[in-house]
Amino acid sequence: MEMTGLTALAVWLFAAAVFFVIESASLQLVCIWFVAGSLGAAFAGLFHAPFAAQLWIFLLVSAAFLIFARPLLVNKIKVKRLPTNADRVIGMPGVVTETVDNLAGTGRVNANGLSWSARTNNNSIRLHEGQKITVLEIEGVKLIVEPIMED
Repeated sequence: MEMTGLTALAVWLFAAAVFFVIESASLQLVCIWFVAGSLGAAFAGLFHAPFAAQLWIFLLVSAAFLIFARPLLVNKIKVKRLPTNADRVIGMPGVVTETVDNLAGTGRVNANGLSWSARTNNNSIRLHEGQKITVLEIEGVKLIVEPIMED
């Protein structure tokens, strides 16, 4: 099968469009390299390069963009991370509703109006019902908390 001229241009531009749509859906720098490779192969096909040469150009241009452009683009493209509702509880105060004891595997706190399973970041700390806490982080579905030291 010989694919050159306008046929090659059409096929490779279609491939570039498909890769572009996939990249647009993910925004993770997955297929953008293949867009560049497809455009290079389209250019080669337009000038009547054999299909094998077009395929090699596609692979080489894609690989070159992946190797050289990716490090530059990764630093430039910052995907804005939106906090989830769970992330918002970090740093908030709360109150112990069930004794928090890491060794016994017990503990619940109320923070941000919700009841959470909780533990401390230190096995020697035990928190009692009614004690005020601050949420340090979230591990899985458990809050890591510390007591609020009252004066």
